[in-house]
Amino acid sequence: MQRKRILILCGGVALTVLSLLPNAFGGGLEKVVSWSGRYAGVANAAVGNVAGAESLYFNPAGLAAGQNADISLNFSPTFARYSGPVTAAGTQLDSSRKFTPPFAVLARHKVTDQLGVGIGAFASGGTKAIYEGVDFGFSALKPTVKADLNIIELSAGAGYEILPQLRFGVAWRAVMVQATLGSALVLPNGGGLLTTVDIHDLSATRYNGFRVGAQYGAEDNSWGLGVNWRTEVGFTAKGTSTGSSQLTGSTAALASTGGDVTVSNAFPTQIAFGGFYDVNKGLKLFGEYDWSRYNVNQALRINGNVILNPALGGSTLGIPSIPQNWQNMHNLKFGLECTHVETWAFRAGYAFTSPVTPKSSARATFVAPAVGHTFTLGAGKLIASNWNIDGAVEYSRASATVTADDILPGAATLAGDYKADVYVLHTGVSYRF
Repeated sequence: MQRKRILILCGGVALTVLSLLPNAFGGGLEKVVSWSGRYAGVANAAVGNVAGAESLYFNPAGLAAGQNADISLNFSPTFARYSGPVTAAGTQLDSSRKFTPPFAVLARHKVTDQLGVGIGAFASGGTKAIYEGVDFGFSALKPTVKADLNIIELSAGAGYEILPQLRFGVAWRAVMVQATLGSALVLPNGGGLLTTVDIHDLSATRYNGFRVGAQYGAEDNSWGLGVNWRTEVGFTAKGTSTGSSQLTGSTAALASTGGDVTVSNAFPTQIAFGGFYDVNKGLKLFGEYDWSRYNVNQALRINGNVILNPALGGSTLGIPSIPQNWQNMHNLKFGLECTHVETWAFRAGYAFTSPVTPKSSARATFVAPAVGHTFTLGAGKLIASNWNIDGAVEYSRASATVTADDILPGAATLAGDYKADVYVLHTGVSYRF
């Protein structure tokens, strides 16, 4: 009888144990301010005014602007903390404040006065939300609930000035995805069963990404406009699964046997439009609007199995695909730059981000299903005639309260308060040949 009850319980696990896995992606795959010691200071409102090597990421049309050649090195140490209900509705846990190292290494060369080419590698997305030693009330099993995702791109592109101040550019992108996911769920049936599932070493590389952009501005550089289109890149990441389970009243956790797993999703199309305006000789204003088509991700497609311990029936359980219900992301970015002090630039920025994950799909391991606010302050210093050192500090936050009325019947979302806050130090150095 006990064995039959366990088998019934395990059947429920097949349908629900991985309902927490959208945590890895719920809220989009990218920050509104990714990296850049220079442009982070104006909230990355760069599509209309970027020039040189960093154009490979912000707008490849800018590869045709600026000096003969330049290199740009950027490093943005990021410290994020997430909070939300993990074990039960109404409870709240804080994740560890984890470090992630977004970076960019880029170079640009002017082949002619009109043609510039560039190459580089940079981080374009990711998250690291990790709740360690989560206590579900089981003595032998204190799982780690986590979503650890990194997206790195290799890119090469060219920009061409077809008319004075009118530039077009295109860049090819190779997108590399790596992730590790962990979830845990208690299913009541008599005594209850805590089951954990981990998916390790997920990775995928796609070579079919592009960016296409254009810029136009005044001859005296007193104003400018830009537009950039990033194409969608779908991916299927391959990895392996493992897991453990413990029954209430037992004193040991029993290991499950994993296998090969694939997880499919998309890094979506994005369109950015923005510009700048010189108020006077030493004050410049920036603005930008970004639209990202995240509603293409309505389900996280999962293909794989977990085999429970023989003491729990030894059943082979298929891992189901997970509804995501994402919404498109809208970013509004504003910034200003003051250059009244010789060889110095002082910057400030703000970005508004619309929620991507609806409250009905909230997860503790990603950004809260709420409006996000990002604030930045930065400065840059010209060293000699060809070196620039730039830096910026960033604070981002989002918070929301999810009630029982927000949750769809049968969904794994827990009611409670969801929060996320991020501190970033953006640094960059560039050299012009």
